[in-house]
Formats: sequence, structure tokens, C-alpha cells
Amino acid sequence: DGLNMNNINNYSHIINGYIGSKSFLLKLGDIVRHLKSVNPNLIYVCDPVMGDFGPGMYVPKELLPVYQEVIVPLSDVCLPNQYEAELITGKKINNESEALQVMEDLHGKGVKTVILSSTELGDSDHLIGLASCRKTNTTVKVKIPKFPAAFVGTGDLFTALCTAWLYKTEGDVKTAIENTINTMQVILDKTLTHATLAASKTGDGAPTPAQMELKLIQSKDVIENPPKRIAAQLLQ
Repeated sequence: DGLNMNNINNYSHIINGYIGSKSFLLKLGDIVRHLKSVNPNLIYVCDPVMGDFGPGMYVPKELLPVYQEVIVPLSDVCLPNQYEAELITGKKINNESEALQVMEDLHGKGVKTVILSSTELGDSDHLIGLASCRKTNTTVKVKIPKFPAAFVGTGDLFTALCTAWLYKTEGDVKTAIENTINTMQVILDKTLTHATLAASKTGDGAPTPAQMELKLIQSKDVIENPPKRIAAQLLQ
């Protein structure tokens, strides 16, 4: 209400990440609808953070129908992981063709660009990411090297980088996903190297969560100019 009263309500993008309250999520839907009425060109980027394999669902189950019926249909870009994509569509993903069908189902809900940020369709050393853009009729696949560590904030970084590169490339999903993954690989490697060194100096057996905070400021050059190491495969 304060933003409206002060006429600060014209945005180019909205991003949401973790939300743990049903009422907050419903309110987000109302706000996105309103802001899209103010600026019909607004891009809503939804990271439907609900859970993952291992921990399972870590938000209240009552949030799932809100994502399914309210939030995802409002989204221009949606970036679930495999677990979340399965929840939203009610379909299991056991192979690439099932993953592509789930992405098609998300397109059917109105999402223009779908990015499966990670799937378990790779091997012991890699995750698989998939991205699909309805506007350009482009689908890509990328192998994502795994790191032997748990980091803090990787999901938010992935969403932010994808949003920035989709904007800068005018929706070129292949370049956007390549730049995102290549940037993240450098940042994660730098973070792990720094954390391991810090832990050895303090005598800790393993890096602490604080030491594993992503080295974003130290990676400004990489964020602006990603290396060209990992290439996405064009499926369509």
C-alpha cells in the first residue's frame, strides 16, 4: 500500500524465493497481479522453494495448491528443482523424456520460460539442468558438475543470475543457462577453496556454514564476464 501511495510501483522484474506462509504467498499473488496491471511488461520470476530430495518438503503442505493454482500461472519464468517440479505437476521424473513433459505441463500453466535448476538424471559427478523457452521454441540441457560440499545461498544465486542473463540476452535461454552455470562453478570453487583454507587455519575438521558463505563480492569480475567452459546442448 505504501508503494502505491508513493507511486513506487512500476517494476521491470519481481523475483520470489523461499516463502513459508500461506497467507504471505497468497498476498504475493495479489501483489504480482496488481503490479502486472501497472506494467503489463513486468517479468515475474518464481523460484517455488518447497523442498528437495533428502530433506523432503520443508514448507507447510498447504502452500502447494497455492503454487499450483495461483503463483505458477502468474509466472513468466519458473525455476523449480526436480522435486518441486514433480510436486507442482503431480508427475514423477525418471528420465529425460518425462522431464521434458513436466516442463511442457508447466508451459501449459502459462509459464513462458521453464528452468529445471537441477535433476537427478545425471551421473555420480553431474546433475542435469534443463531449460525451455516457449517464445523461441528452444529447449536445452546442461551437465552441472557436482561439488563435494553444501553451500549457503546457491538457489538464490542461480535465480538471480538466470534472471539477469535472460534479460541481457533478450530471452536467449541457452546463453543464459551457460553463463549462469559457468559463473556459479567459479564462485563455488572459490568459496570452497577459501572455506577449506579458513577451516585448516582454525583447526576445524570441516568448513563451518559461515565459512561456506558464497564469495560474491570477490567474484564480481566473473559475474560480469563469465568464462566459457560448460556448454549447453540444444535439444530443440
